[in-house]
Amino acid sequence: MNTTARWDVRKTELSVTSQLNSIKNHLWLDSERNWNLSPNFIDVYGIGIEKRQQIGRFFSIRGKVLYQKTNDTIVDLPLFATSSTVLFQTPLYFKSTKGRATLNVGVDCWFNTQYYIPDFDPALNQFFTQRLLKLGDYPFVDIFISARIKRMVLLLRLEHINAGMQGTTYFDAYNYPSRPFNVKMGLSWTFYD
Repeated sequence: MNTTARWDVRKTELSVTSQLNSIKNHLWLDSERNWNLSPNFIDVYGIGIEKRQQIGRFFSIRGKVLYQKTNDTIVDLPLFATSSTVLFQTPLYFKSTKGRATLNVGVDCWFNTQYYIPDFDPALNQFFTQRLLKLGDYPFVDIFISARIKRMVLLLRLEHINAGMQGTTYFDAYNYPSRPFNVKMGLSWTFYD
């Protein structure tokens, strides 16, 4: 069962979402990789707030904060998760070709509080619970730059630029490290039909 309520204030670009998910007969793997069936309802509550803010002509900020709680220890969730983007966007004009372009430069950041991240068993292709180590309290920061010139988009993205700054304890799943520092370049060109 899923119940969602959403409140949007378009004038201030603020959105508040409240959600309740109730799961009955949840099938899950414990730390010994034994299948278990939970006969009780597991309730997951969540409240999210999203705000977009334009600052002047060129800057904008988008931020999301999520608070979530469960009434059981089977489903592990971070108490708080957040993501934000700071963006600088400006038009560019090329005098010699009379061309126009749009330049975007920005920073993306993700963060969540500590929780028992599930472990993964590749032989079963399943996640299972672990109670050895809580992970989290680590930000992921990406920097990007893109330029749109008529029908072409050029992109450069520096992913996880803070890799290694606080040690190497950043994981997507227990014993499975997250992506290291990475550079991505891209080109997109829209053709006419």
